[in-house]
Amino acid sequence: MEKLIKALLEDRFPDVESSNLLTVINATPNPVVATEILTGLYEYPEVPETTQSSQLLKRYHSPKFKSFDPLRNEVRFEYRKRKSREDWLLKDRESDPAFEDEPSPIAKHYWYAEAAVVLGLSIDEFKQKYERITIYDQPNGLMGQDDTSLDEWLRQY
Repeated sequence: MEKLIKALLEDRFPDVESSNLLTVINATPNPVVATEILTGLYEYPEVPETTQSSQLLKRYHSPKFKSFDPLRNEVRFEYRKRKSREDWLLKDRESDPAFEDEPSPIAKHYWYAEAAVVLGLSIDEFKQKYERITIYDQPNGLMGQDDTSLDEWLRQY
């Protein structure tokens, strides 16, 4: 592959030492995309302003596209910050509690084995009845930024 890239660079940039260009290209996280950008062959993907990714929508409130880094294949986005807390809840509950609701007595126990002991259940019984969930507060006015893969940003579920 490197020979092919070197030949392409020598053809496109006859007045520049191709080994110098290769050094710069190989210093990037994605040498193929770097070569395509240098030679004018790269086609930027269409990135929507918002995402449909359930994973991102679960963690971030109102994520909005800011920029795309083709060398890392990552989307930078901003979102409205919100507080969260984790809790152990029964799997067969009717609904999730609100953020301001009192945490369960076992919320502070991260490991299921600890929580099972507090409730006097075997580990197997506890795993069958309970699950750990994240409960989010309403967003505040503060903004945050994060990065994700382009694939995750474009995910439709």
